[in-house]
Amino acid sequence: IVLKARPIDIKVGKIPAANNGNWWLPAKKAEIYSDWQQKMPAFKSGEAVSREVYLRVTGVIDTQLPEIRFPEVGGMKQYPEKPITRSEVKGDDVVSVMKIKTVYIPEKSGRVTIPEIAVNWYNVNTRKMEKAVLPAVVVNIAPGAAAVPEKRCPSRFKPLPLRFYGICWRRLPAALPSA
Repeated sequence: IVLKARPIDIKVGKIPAANNGNWWLPAKKAEIYSDWQQKMPAFKSGEAVSREVYLRVTGVIDTQLPEIRFPEVGGMKQYPEKPITRSEVKGDDVVSVMKIKTVYIPEKSGRVTIPEIAVNWYNVNTRKMEKAVLPAVVVNIAPGAAAVPEKRCPSRFKPLPLRFYGICWRRLPAALPSA
Protein backbone atom coordinates (compact mmCIF):
# COMPACT_ATOMS: atom_id res chain seq x y z
CA ILE A 1 0.00 0.00 0.00
CA VAL A 2 1.37 3.42 -0.95
CA LEU A 3 -0.24 6.52 0.47
CA LYS A 4 0.66 10.11 -0.31
CA ALA A 5 -0.32 13.19 1.66
CA ARG A 6 0.64 16.82 2.04
CA PRO A 7 3.26 17.48 4.72
CA ILE A 8 1.97 18.78 8.04
CA ASP A 9 3.64 19.92 11.23
CA ILE A 10 2.91 17.87 14.33
CA LYS A 11 3.81 18.21 17.98
CA VAL A 12 5.01 14.99 19.59
CA GLY A 13 4.31 14.77 23.30
CA LYS A 14 5.97 12.65 25.98
CA ILE A 15 4.81 9.16 26.81
CA PRO A 16 2.60 9.49 29.93
CA ALA A 17 4.01 8.16 33.20
CA ALA A 18 0.80 6.10 33.55
CA ASN A 19 2.18 3.85 30.77
CA ASN A 20 4.53 2.38 33.44
CA GLY A 21 7.19 1.42 30.92
CA ASN A 22 4.84 -0.86 28.95
CA TRP A 23 4.92 -1.15 25.16
CA TRP A 24 3.84 2.24 23.79
CA LEU A 25 0.65 1.72 21.81
CA PRO A 26 -1.03 5.00 20.79
CA ALA A 27 -4.25 4.12 18.93
CA LYS A 28 -7.81 5.13 18.19
CA LYS A 29 -9.19 1.80 19.40
CA ALA A 30 -7.86 -1.50 20.75
CA GLU A 31 -9.69 -4.70 21.56
CA ILE A 32 -8.72 -8.24 22.44
CA TYR A 33 -10.98 -11.24 21.94
CA SER A 34 -10.81 -14.99 21.37
CA ASP A 35 -12.41 -17.87 19.49
CA TRP A 36 -12.29 -21.45 20.73
CA GLN A 37 -11.98 -24.38 18.30
CA GLN A 38 -15.67 -24.84 19.09
CA LYS A 39 -18.03 -22.86 21.30
CA MET A 40 -16.58 -23.29 24.79
CA PRO A 41 -15.20 -26.83 24.37
CA ALA A 42 -15.37 -29.62 26.93
CA PHE A 43 -11.98 -29.88 28.66
CA LYS A 44 -10.64 -33.36 29.46
CA SER A 45 -7.41 -34.18 31.25
CA GLY A 46 -4.60 -34.89 28.78
CA GLU A 47 -6.59 -33.74 25.72
CA ALA A 48 -5.61 -30.64 23.73
CA VAL A 49 -7.97 -27.68 23.27
CA SER A 50 -7.21 -24.80 20.87
CA ARG A 51 -8.07 -21.13 21.21
CA GLU A 52 -7.22 -18.25 18.91
CA VAL A 53 -6.54 -14.91 20.61
CA TYR A 54 -6.87 -11.73 18.54
CA LEU A 55 -5.60 -8.22 19.19
CA ARG A 56 -7.24 -5.68 16.86
CA VAL A 57 -5.93 -2.10 16.92
CA THR A 58 -7.06 0.90 14.88
CA GLY A 59 -4.45 3.53 14.05
CA VAL A 60 -1.21 1.51 13.97
CA ILE A 61 0.54 -0.83 11.56
CA ASP A 62 1.17 -4.45 12.48
CA THR A 63 4.82 -3.89 13.43
CA GLN A 64 3.63 -1.57 16.22
CA LEU A 65 1.57 -4.29 17.93
CA PRO A 66 2.93 -5.46 21.30
CA GLU A 67 3.83 -8.99 22.27
CA ILE A 68 0.93 -10.67 24.03
CA ARG A 69 1.98 -12.43 27.22
CA PHE A 70 0.08 -15.53 28.29
CA PRO A 71 0.14 -15.87 32.10
CA GLU A 72 0.87 -19.34 33.47
CA VAL A 73 -2.13 -21.56 34.10
CA GLY A 74 -1.88 -23.83 37.14
CA GLY A 75 -2.83 -27.41 36.26
CA MET A 76 -2.66 -26.80 32.52
CA LYS A 77 0.13 -26.56 29.98
CA GLN A 78 -0.21 -23.98 27.22
CA TYR A 79 1.61 -23.65 23.95
CA PRO A 80 1.17 -20.32 22.12
CA GLU A 81 2.22 -20.43 18.47
CA LYS A 82 4.07 -17.68 16.61
CA PRO A 83 1.77 -14.66 16.05
CA ILE A 84 0.34 -13.92 12.61
CA THR A 85 -0.16 -10.20 11.90
CA ARG A 86 -1.71 -8.17 9.13
CA SER A 87 -2.68 -4.55 8.43
CA GLU A 88 -5.28 -3.10 6.10
CA VAL A 89 -6.74 0.29 5.34
CA LYS A 90 -10.40 0.70 6.29
CA GLY A 91 -11.76 4.11 5.35
CA ASP A 92 -9.29 6.66 6.68
CA ASP A 93 -7.72 4.30 9.20
CA VAL A 94 -5.14 1.56 9.32
CA VAL A 95 -6.41 -1.49 11.21
CA SER A 96 -3.94 -4.13 12.39
CA VAL A 97 -4.73 -7.58 13.73
CA MET A 98 -2.52 -10.08 15.53
CA LYS A 99 -3.72 -13.68 15.83
CA ILE A 100 -2.10 -16.19 18.17
CA LYS A 101 -3.27 -19.79 18.25
CA THR A 102 -2.78 -21.34 21.68
CA VAL A 103 -3.11 -25.00 22.61
CA TYR A 104 -4.07 -25.87 26.20
CA ILE A 105 -3.50 -29.35 27.65
CA PRO A 106 -5.04 -29.94 31.09
CA GLU A 107 -2.81 -32.01 33.37
CA LYS A 108 -5.54 -33.21 35.75
CA SER A 109 -9.25 -33.01 36.30
CA GLY A 110 -10.81 -30.23 38.38
CA ARG A 111 -11.57 -26.53 38.14
CA VAL A 112 -8.96 -24.26 36.50
CA THR A 113 -8.90 -20.54 35.76
CA ILE A 114 -7.27 -19.36 32.56
CA PRO A 115 -6.11 -15.86 33.59
CA GLU A 116 -7.12 -12.66 31.83
CA ILE A 117 -4.91 -11.24 29.13
CA ALA A 118 -4.51 -7.45 29.13
CA VAL A 119 -2.91 -4.98 26.74
CA ASN A 120 -2.30 -1.38 27.82
CA TRP A 121 -2.81 1.28 25.15
CA TYR A 122 -3.04 5.05 24.85
CA ASN A 123 -6.32 6.40 23.44
CA VAL A 124 -5.28 9.24 21.09
CA ASN A 125 -8.85 10.61 21.08
CA THR A 126 -9.30 10.93 24.86
CA ARG A 127 -5.56 11.25 25.60
CA LYS A 128 -5.83 8.68 28.38
CA MET A 129 -4.29 5.30 29.08
CA GLU A 130 -6.72 2.40 28.64
CA LYS A 131 -6.58 -1.37 28.89
CA ALA A 132 -7.99 -3.93 26.47
CA VAL A 133 -8.88 -7.06 28.45
CA LEU A 134 -9.70 -10.63 27.54
CA PRO A 135 -11.49 -11.80 30.70
CA ALA A 136 -10.38 -14.81 32.71
CA VAL A 137 -12.16 -18.08 31.90
CA VAL A 138 -13.02 -20.73 34.50
CA VAL A 139 -13.13 -24.24 33.06
CA ASN A 140 -14.10 -27.57 34.55
CA ILE A 141 -11.79 -30.35 33.45
CA ALA A 142 -13.19 -33.87 33.29
CA PRO A 143 -10.96 -36.93 33.64
CA GLY A 144 -9.57 -37.93 30.25
CA ALA A 145 -9.79 -41.35 28.64
CA ALA A 146 -6.11 -41.92 29.43
CA ALA A 147 -6.55 -41.18 33.13
CA VAL A 148 -5.09 -43.88 35.35
CA PRO A 149 -7.23 -44.66 38.38
CA GLU A 150 -5.49 -44.07 41.68
CA LYS A 151 -4.28 -47.34 43.14
CA ARG A 152 -4.42 -47.80 46.89
CA CYS A 153 -1.43 -49.57 48.37
CA PRO A 154 -1.56 -51.79 51.45
CA SER A 155 -0.32 -49.94 54.54
CA ARG A 156 3.02 -51.81 54.59
CA PHE A 157 3.80 -50.52 51.07
CA LYS A 158 4.51 -47.03 49.83
CA PRO A 159 3.36 -45.69 46.45
CA LEU A 160 5.98 -44.83 43.82
CA PRO A 161 5.80 -41.46 42.08
CA LEU A 162 2.94 -41.01 39.59
CA ARG A 163 5.16 -41.74 36.59
CA PHE A 164 5.19 -45.39 37.68
CA TYR A 165 1.37 -45.52 37.42
CA GLY A 166 0.38 -46.73 40.85
CA ILE A 167 3.04 -49.43 41.40
CA CYS A 168 3.53 -50.13 45.10
CA TRP A 169 6.85 -50.93 46.73
CA ARG A 170 8.09 -52.05 50.12
CA ARG A 171 11.35 -51.22 51.86
CA LEU A 172 13.51 -54.30 52.41
CA PRO A 173 14.97 -54.94 55.86
CA ALA A 174 18.47 -53.58 56.46
CA ALA A 175 19.89 -57.08 56.75
CA LEU A 176 18.58 -59.90 54.64
CA PRO A 177 18.07 -63.20 56.42
CA SER A 178 20.88 -65.66 55.77
CA ALA A 179 20.16 -68.82 53.86
